[in-house]
Amino acid sequence: MSALLRPRCDRACHVLAVLLVAAGAARGLEDTVRVEAVALLAEQTEAALQCGDQPSVWLPLLGQRKGWPVTAVDSKTITVLIEKNPYPVRWSSITREDLAGIAKAIARNKGERLVVASEVALMLGFPERADECLTQIRDPDDALKKKIRGVNLRIAEAKAAAAAPPQPLSKAPESPQQPAPPATVSLTPSSSAPTPTKGPVINVGLTRACKTIVSALAQAKAGTTVLVDPGTYNEVFKLTNQGQPDAPVTLRGLRGTNGERPVLDATGLSVSGAGPVPRAIIQVEGSYCVIEGLEFKNARNGNNGAGLRFLNCTNTVVRDCKVTYCDMGMQGGDKETLQVLRCEIAFNGTKDYNGYSHNFYLLENRAVIRECYIHDSLFGQNVKTRGHHTELWYNFICDSEEGEIGLVDSDASGAPNSNALLVGNVVVSKPDRKGNATKYIEFGGEGKGRNGTLFLFNNTFVAGTPRVQFVRLWEATNDLVACNNIFVGSSKPPEVASGKMKGANNLLSCNAPPGFANTLKGSDPLFVNAAARDFHLQRGSPCVNAGASADALSYTDGDGKAQKASPDQQVVLPMNSEPRPKKAGLDIGAFGVP
Repeated sequence: MSALLRPRCDRACHVLAVLLVAAGAARGLEDTVRVEAVALLAEQTEAALQCGDQPSVWLPLLGQRKGWPVTAVDSKTITVLIEKNPYPVRWSSITREDLAGIAKAIARNKGERLVVASEVALMLGFPERADECLTQIRDPDDALKKKIRGVNLRIAEAKAAAAAPPQPLSKAPESPQQPAPPATVSLTPSSSAPTPTKGPVINVGLTRACKTIVSALAQAKAGTTVLVDPGTYNEVFKLTNQGQPDAPVTLRGLRGTNGERPVLDATGLSVSGAGPVPRAIIQVEGSYCVIEGLEFKNARNGNNGAGLRFLNCTNTVVRDCKVTYCDMGMQGGDKETLQVLRCEIAFNGTKDYNGYSHNFYLLENRAVIRECYIHDSLFGQNVKTRGHHTELWYNFICDSEEGEIGLVDSDASGAPNSNALLVGNVVVSKPDRKGNATKYIEFGGEGKGRNGTLFLFNNTFVAGTPRVQFVRLWEATNDLVACNNIFVGSSKPPEVASGKMKGANNLLSCNAPPGFANTLKGSDPLFVNAAARDFHLQRGSPCVNAGASADALSYTDGDGKAQKASPDQQVVLPMNSEPRPKKAGLDIGAFGVP
């Protein structure tokens, strides 16, 4: 289990027990199923009642949707505090979606609770959410692994029943409750939910008619979903399919019994980029393509063999994928908007391209990276981009050898509004880099000019050494706006060349730079456990209720339009987020205190 997240008391399991009962009633499940669900939690409930913790549940009450502290539960109601007064809410009035969301939020990162939350989501009819809960479990013991395998089998059965295509290209049944994919691409913030399976389905696997992904994609038209069975696939290819805004071409991996993704392994294959050969395991050249639930590894060509490469593509979405041990993790760019959601990108790079091989190396127009775990770039930066506009929401980024985030120059960045936005990220540099010891976040500065502003809102920045330069803006056309951030671990404050710098309500372990107001000075924000990388705040932290108001957090997007950037989520490792506690005042940093 990751040390990033605070352990919560087991009393939350009592709430989950009632959720299961209520969920069963809402869906008309048989009494035996409800009894089994309660039995699953009976042992934990006894301990939970002894604990005294007070979990919060997210519900729309009295015109507000926020986290409400729980004071009591029974088979009919859940009682929350509103303005210090008890307010009972009938389970029957809570939607299935809110029930599943409450179960997941209460589960946090605790293994037993996540198994139960997965059961809740599955009973409510959300197998994808159930899958997400299980993927958050870290280092389970043998007993918990056995439970996970059992739930995984039921998730697989539920997914198979939902898709149920007897032959390739058969029409999957449509549900009136199933939402259609979005007709337009939205940058802020995009949905991390899986793309609904709608339209023709092709199955790929050793026992299927299509035994390779390439052969399935050759048949895929707009609206087709290609479902890949668990296993290892030794193939590389160009993805040239043409989807539509409301009918993307989706390539989706199906999880194995232990939660493993299907693996695309390029060992022994050429990714030279010469002629028809791709420069990546998947080189995306199509439109409206969705890639999700797959693992990529071992793409090597000596400098830039990538797990995924984006070349002249349009509106690509990559979700719930893992890319490791390639020369580059993800490389290239999208002519419109690239979205990378809930992915792990790690341990990419090659000594043959030392300093120039990165976990992300992006170009072109716009990119949004959300709820990702980006770490251990072996010979380069974790995120490097030359694109016009970049947004990073709720990511955990750490431990590169050459710098954590580089938002540098290209032909595209010379256009007006070549801005970048960071909201709710945790960024950590290690103390013993073998490469560049000072680079952290850089904006502009590689020769072609960047004409834009860097916006930093409610991030937690932790430097591994006092030598780190937190933020450096290199050019006269570079401005900085920073509110509600924590900067600790270095003696070097953000600096600009000759652009404007505006900051408010930040905590710094160094002197505040010109243009910063209402700054807190201190080297100890009172993290829960900084050594274990748990950067939640203790209740006595000076950052609590010390942030600028949400109304003050606005930015300009790549089209020059003003947008709000209030943080409503916070990081959950490995690849997720959860609702940020809502209250009258914002806390400084990436995490809020209830």
